[in-house]
Amino acid sequence: MKLTNPFGVNETIHSYWYPLIKIVICLFFLTITFFINRIIVTDSNLLRIIMTIIAFIILICSILAIYVSIGEMIIIHDKNSNTKEQMQHCEYKTVDASIDQVLDLLRNNDCMDIKVLIDSRIVHIGSASDNNVKDNIFFNKAYYIYDNWYETVEPFAKALTRLSIFDNNLKIIEIDGLSPLKYSAFSVDKE
Repeated sequence: MKLTNPFGVNETIHSYWYPLIKIVICLFFLTITFFINRIIVTDSNLLRIIMTIIAFIILICSILAIYVSIGEMIIIHDKNSNTKEQMQHCEYKTVDASIDQVLDLLRNNDCMDIKVLIDSRIVHIGSASDNNVKDNIFFNKAYYIYDNWYETVEPFAKALTRLSIFDNNLKIIEIDGLSPLKYSAFSVDKE
């Protein structure tokens, strides 16, 4: 996991561990700031003032990081509950498609977004291209799975194969916001 700014909300995380660890570390710093004059005993007034200022800065930063961590935990909770709700609505609306069918569909379309159900998660896969508006010509076609981009179809196909490790089929929920039943290449899932 890529560590981010502890004072900025990270909306891409999916686990409660990162915000919890930040909260525990901040609580540790808060405890130290309250007892700093008992931990470090000094007779110098200047050193005591400097320690008090540093403790105040640590106090403010720790409180801010705790608020941010609580916000991240709320975002994670909302994401998890939204995913469960989406799964309940989409469970019976999927269409099975082989990886070859999906690859053919993406090769033949310059820009397409497909929502796929993988391990009870909704994953966005697709293709995207740049467009010259004057000529209406697409170029620089690339393929994606979530935030991972692939310049050619071969590494994209390998990544798709890793996602569907059991039967080389994908459960399609939507294609460009429409039901996959609009595409005659797919058969209805009979589960």
